[in-house]
Amino acid sequence: MDTKENFARFSVQGMECNHCKNNVELNLSKLPQIKSVEADLITQTVKIEGKNFTEEDIKNTVESLGYKFGGKLS
Repeated sequence: MDTKENFARFSVQGMECNHCKNNVELNLSKLPQIKSVEADLITQTVKIEGKNFTEEDIKNTVESLGYKFGGKLS
């Protein structure tokens, strides 16, 4: 696992309002390895900054909230 801080963008489908956006940001930011989260309703993406997080970490959290995880974006 890489220990340097990194950024990644993921597709998260189903966010329809500011409550959805805030719900995703709040719950992803609770992961100890996440430094910041920015969800975008228009593009249906989240931008994450942190260390040692995995795509599986993000997927599990997003799906536990009832949203569809679309994977990592380039």
